[in-house]
Amino acid sequence: MGQTSEIERLRKAVENLESIDRQQLFRPNLGEESLEGVLNPKFENLLKDARFALEYSPSVADSQIQNAASLFEQFYQTFANHVNLQPADYIAQKNNLLNNFNTLYDQFLNLEPYFVSAAIKSRGFLEDEGIREQYNKTMDDLKRKSDETLGSVEKKAQEILEGAKSIADEIEQRAKRTAARVSVEEVQKQFQEAQSHHEKQVKLWFWISGGSGAAFIGCVVLLWIVGLDTQGGWQPFYYSALRIALLGAVGAFHVFCLKTLRAHMHMRERNLHRQRIANSIPSFVDSVVNHDQRDMILAQLVDAVAAFGSSGLLGARDDLGSPTKLAVDSVLRSITPPGAKN
Repeated sequence: MGQTSEIERLRKAVENLESIDRQQLFRPNLGEESLEGVLNPKFENLLKDARFALEYSPSVADSQIQNAASLFEQFYQTFANHVNLQPADYIAQKNNLLNNFNTLYDQFLNLEPYFVSAAIKSRGFLEDEGIREQYNKTMDDLKRKSDETLGSVEKKAQEILEGAKSIADEIEQRAKRTAARVSVEEVQKQFQEAQSHHEKQVKLWFWISGGSGAAFIGCVVLLWIVGLDTQGGWQPFYYSALRIALLGAVGAFHVFCLKTLRAHMHMRERNLHRQRIANSIPSFVDSVVNHDQRDMILAQLVDAVAAFGSSGLLGARDDLGSPTKLAVDSVLRSITPPGAKN
């Protein structure tokens, strides 16, 4: 039977629950964030069960009274902590309060049959056989419903946890895809602007190279047409030097234009390569199944953007020939008599 000290502990725990400031606990002034509609009915049932347990505690074992008192003390501590929260923290901890309440109430349901048995015995229902049978049936139903309630709560809690985890993963993946898409779009925009610049430079230097080549050929033809005085004296050497200097300058400028054109063509191909890889990044990243694969693919794509390799347009050796050699050959051809060609 219940001892006076344990019963007093239970009584104090019930009184503490009754003394909770309900306005601060339910916060009706918060509107939709208030707990009045959700928690108020549960709180009233809890107080009813607590008074019921206190009323029939003298006929219950001390260990069960102690367990009940401990549960009601935990209820009180949970409510008291939530009452003192600021509005922002109150809203943030609302779901935790409801989960803690349900967990503690499920534990009380395991103790409630002891107090129900004490009430039935105290009221003399067991003296009648029909009532006894009804009592056994009621206890079986109560136990079955308790088990069903516990199973339902556990299943619901598992579903909530899985749903929360799924939502968190989806939000994380969506944020990463959004950030990656913004970064890739910025890279694609920069490469597209650079490609437009390279296209213009290639066209410009193509025409400049064509003009310088035409100028070089024109100089050769002109010097071929204008004969060189081959008589003695210093004039042939002087005019030969002028022709060499003129052809050397024009030829050097033409070679410079060709090298510049080739360099811009190389940069154009390199930028096209980078642009293609940047356009392929979203497809490769979306095809991965885990973070490790994504990081590895991104690293490989970044290396591919940075390392272009050889386009075949630039080499270690200049294969366009020496402008001085071209000029000398032209001068020699110009001063050779027409009859000596054969």
